[in-house]
Amino acid sequence: MRVLLVASALDPEFGGLPEAVEHLGVALADAGHFVTLAGQTGSSVERNPAALPRHSRLQLHHVRRPWSLAGQAQAANDLFCLVKEWRLCSRDGSEPIVHLHGVWSPGIMAAMEAALSSRSRVVISPHGMLMREAMRKSATLKKLAWSGCVRRQVCMADAIHVTSRQEGADVATLLPRVQSTRIPWGITPASLPKRRSDQKSKRIASFLGRMIPLKGIDLLIDAWAILDPGGWELNLVGPCDPRTRQGLMRRIRSHGMEDRIRLLPPILRAERRSFWNQSDLLVLPSRSENFGLVAGEALAAAVPVVTTTATAWTEVERVGCGWCVAPALASLVEGLRNATSQPSSTLASMGTNGRRWIEEEFNWSRIADRVVRELYSSM
Repeated sequence: MRVLLVASALDPEFGGLPEAVEHLGVALADAGHFVTLAGQTGSSVERNPAALPRHSRLQLHHVRRPWSLAGQAQAANDLFCLVKEWRLCSRDGSEPIVHLHGVWSPGIMAAMEAALSSRSRVVISPHGMLMREAMRKSATLKKLAWSGCVRRQVCMADAIHVTSRQEGADVATLLPRVQSTRIPWGITPASLPKRRSDQKSKRIASFLGRMIPLKGIDLLIDAWAILDPGGWELNLVGPCDPRTRQGLMRRIRSHGMEDRIRLLPPILRAERRSFWNQSDLLVLPSRSENFGLVAGEALAAAVPVVTTTATAWTEVERVGCGWCVAPALASLVEGLRNATSQPSSTLASMGTNGRRWIEEEFNWSRIADRVVRELYSSM
């Protein structure tokens, strides 16, 4: 099978989307499929991500254009031509699949038009971009794009891939006649962190990710200030625009929590092992989340999680690797109270449960097999 994976962005700062696409590409190639991975990047530097080992069945195309309006228009034209050319080169008897990752970027819209006009089979993974909360951001522009072409494109896709029950429900509300298929993303097992000790002077709860309103960081700051667990520190780590950073710092200062809540810059992927070594708990307090890749990454590193029912990780309590609460202040306070009151040995045991669950249910070879069987082969 020949597969073209088109990502709305391949820059690492765009979070879980490029990471998921890269790992899916490798897993599909490992399974014997011929994969081309393409997407826009604002960097002019040649980059072969760590997720992409040199592979005879995997090709990578960076569309290097700046993230300006003009740059995105150029990238859209580049991707349109790339899809057309790829389709022409795929006429070897195999049925090609164009798998689009994202919805709203000009590049994705252009790639979709090229795929439809060349009569390729098309799969769309919205990555949460059609969820109710996401639709509220830049609502006017999205309504115009939706009525102009995006609704038609989504309805003409051969398959829609979602990663959580909530994402599936939101897509069904938006498009009642369109069926979606739910398959989670895979998680790459991390090197196990060092064993934590009850003798540490201070334990650390961490948030890792883009600091945007949907992530519920304001709720987390307020909940932490109410609880103020002794012997714990909260680290907020990730990309944050200057205006948002100022607002979060004001919130932290208003609670007098400057010495117990730290706002830290993003970390490189190479630094993740050290990050998980230092973390006793991950908190993902999202108001809306299509998957929440970082929660799976924490569990793969044997770090238990506190998350919300708005993420895909609602089974953490059943598995015994964390707490899942409503995305509301009182509920988050209670979840954090339960988590921070546990001895380190209990948290370590819960982390072990989580790592075992990730290894069994979320390995990339298993996920790639489901993608082929439930998405590509069922069309």
